[in-house]
Amino acid sequence: MSPSGRLESASLLRWGDPDGRGYGKHPFGAVFEGETRFGDFTLPRTVRAGWWFGGDRWPEGEFIRFTVDEAAYR
Repeated sequence: MSPSGRLESASLLRWGDPDGRGYGKHPFGAVFEGETRFGDFTLPRTVRAGWWFGGDRWPEGEFIRFTVDEAAYR
């Protein structure tokens, strides 16, 4: 978390077989960059997530990136 309280990243051990060597708990995480507001809600602007978070293999394990352009709450 940043000094201002903004969430910067989250990590956990996730069950999976990311490298085809057998299932188990592997480091997984996400990086949250920037902020965007929709009404009363503040969300991360961009998100990058994947396997081997925090390690040397993070660049190869990252498999999703997205930008939040719109959000609706019902």
